[in-house]
Amino acid sequence: MGGPCITKGYYKNETATQAVIKKDEQGVRWLHTVDLGHLDEDGYLYITGRKKYLIVLPGGKNINPELVESALSQAEYVEELLVVPGCQTGPGGVRLEAVKAIVRPNWERIQAKAGLSREELENRPGVVKDFVWKGINKCQRNNQELAGFEKIPSRNHVEIRITEFAKTSTGNIKRKSYIETV
Repeated sequence: MGGPCITKGYYKNETATQAVIKKDEQGVRWLHTVDLGHLDEDGYLYITGRKKYLIVLPGGKNINPELVESALSQAEYVEELLVVPGCQTGPGGVRLEAVKAIVRPNWERIQAKAGLSREELENRPGVVKDFVWKGINKCQRNNQELAGFEKIPSRNHVEIRITEFAKTSTGNIKRKSYIETV
């Protein structure tokens, strides 16, 4: 973003200010937000995620986990989810990069469909995972906007979370808390 109305910078922190605000040849100050987005045909700007959250696969493909999360949050048995880097073993034991989903299920929907109590479901994680995977897989098949490499590759790339995710004061999931170093 640029122009005369952007922030003057961080209060009493010139180093941080210089890291995010740059002047061009005409003296216009540009704020580098590290947001990802696109302009539509009418010139409207859509913010789709943050650059720091991009998952970069070894082949150079970039995955915006927030876009994938937005698509998969529509899955029938998903309450909320987080897409993080994961890995899978390919032919000959070769390690391939992929993404995985950490999912907090919609317990009420699964209970109604399975005819089991929450306690019974928590003691049968395979049943819960089956429901969640079926919902995610159906959602992925119906979504034309997700590329193949952005999709959760298998049931083995779904991790069920019993409790709520840790959240920031603004209600967002604390993403860094759930990213494993692989």
